[in-house]
Amino acid sequence: MLARWFIIIIQDVEKFAHYNPFFTLGVFTVLTVRYFQVKKIKEKPFIPRTLDITLTPPAASRQGTIIEISGDVKLQPFDKDSFSAASTSAKIVLGDAILTGYQSSALVSFTNYADLKVGAETELVFSNLTPNQFLFWQKSGTVSYKASGGEKLAVRSLNSLVSLSGEAKITTDIYSGTVSTTDLQGSAVIGYEDKDNNTKVYNLSQDKKAVYDNSSKTVEIR
Repeated sequence: MLARWFIIIIQDVEKFAHYNPFFTLGVFTVLTVRYFQVKKIKEKPFIPRTLDITLTPPAASRQGTIIEISGDVKLQPFDKDSFSAASTSAKIVLGDAILTGYQSSALVSFTNYADLKVGAETELVFSNLTPNQFLFWQKSGTVSYKASGGEKLAVRSLNSLVSLSGEAKITTDIYSGTVSTTDLQGSAVIGYEDKDNNTKVYNLSQDKKAVYDNSSKTVEIR
């Protein structure tokens, strides 16, 4: 193909040959050099470069510590595919998840920010640990949250979102499809979408309990 292209170019410039033979010689030299350069490139195999990428949590995110364990408690680091036995003093970073077994619990502390008492048969994901944007994904079980110094925490559970400051206990029952929030101290706001996709917000008073039903998309205050 390259040779054919070369011949066509020579034919196009042939008419200049009798006017300026040096022009033809120059064109011939350039094309010859380029021919072998291109041929060499085509013969050289492509070898992809191996990339070594390690994902790490943002530097601004806070780090927690498991300070107490009772019973069967497991931890899944953000870069692993499975849970393994947790230990006291283990660090919690963005993306990690904790899982407790029957009659088991764990206490997780984020110094000067929040303390969490993770109850039995609970799965909790630490979705966002950036200051002022703490977000937990409570998949099941019961967790008591305590925010320090007026900080705010957000908890996603089923299709509801709870924003709280102070102390609150949240229980997610995956069998009944309900999320119960008890405001022990401070304030809590429950947000969700009803069946008509309208956003609903409830301000929960201290010592009151809100039960979100994921099937009917309603909240009952008790």
